[in-house]
Amino acid sequence: MNNWADVGININKVKGSQGKIICPKCSHLRKKKNDPCLSVNVNEGIWNCHNCGWNGTLKQKIYKMPVVKKEKPELSEKLMKYFDTRKISKETLKFMKISEGMEWMPGSQSEINTIQFNYFRDDNLINVKYRSGKKDFKLVKDAELILYNLDAIKDETECIITEGEIDCLSFIECGILNAVSVPNGASKGGNLEYINNCKEYFETKHKIYLATDNDEPGKLLRSELIRRFGVNKCFLLTYPDDCKDANDVLIKYGADKLRSVLYSAKSLPLNDVIYVDDIMENILEDFDNGLSRGTTTYFSMLDPHFTWLK
Repeated sequence: MNNWADVGININKVKGSQGKIICPKCSHLRKKKNDPCLSVNVNEGIWNCHNCGWNGTLKQKIYKMPVVKKEKPELSEKLMKYFDTRKISKETLKFMKISEGMEWMPGSQSEINTIQFNYFRDDNLINVKYRSGKKDFKLVKDAELILYNLDAIKDETECIITEGEIDCLSFIECGILNAVSVPNGASKGGNLEYINNCKEYFETKHKIYLATDNDEPGKLLRSELIRRFGVNKCFLLTYPDDCKDANDVLIKYGADKLRSVLYSAKSLPLNDVIYVDDIMENILEDFDNGLSRGTTTYFSMLDPHFTWLK
């Protein structure tokens, strides 16, 4: 991708080196068709739409590949006990190629033992998420951000998006393999670069189940994902009142309950669409008692036939 014309952006309408113009992706679909919502920086070759989220760069970004380190042949007993408390089996850990090893972690400012969640795309290692026992996290610096377990949804028409790797593992533990996780949780600042890097995986999706945490950051992430994918594709999971996320459900209620939570996910209401459930009470009331009468016309001969409805 070498020039602005390739992406359909007319920089002749940009005053100076940066500015806002109409978005070729979404402006024609908006009520305010002439509202400039696409920010363009001509010098840096980048753009971002504040309405539909479309963004990109003319410069090809070079990502760093993770260095494959010698792993421990078997997961330690301590690590296995930790996952046992999360109701994640050894079989699931092996299936997902979870590894363990020493890594320098910023939180402790030292090299310590870590859980390693390996991010693959087409069976190639793209990134690694390191987690210490003190909940210190890091990804490989300058590596590409993609979704965890991405290959599992490649040929699927439905998928589940979770907020963390352990929530993703929880669904896999239940036999539901088409689950992925965002790489950076409900991060501040809304860095959803991983969605752009994996966008082709969602072009064939008919249903996207959002299994984010039931807290404010999780709800913000959920709202941003809905904005990216559209309300017509998204379905929301509702956890029991005493559960914050999918792993909580698995721990407290078991695999059957987590599957039930998924299968009872609800679609989002569409704008300007009235659903039968919304008006069913009024329909039954009118059926049983007839249409309600409006305000009198103050003409006795008209009232039996016609009244005003405010």
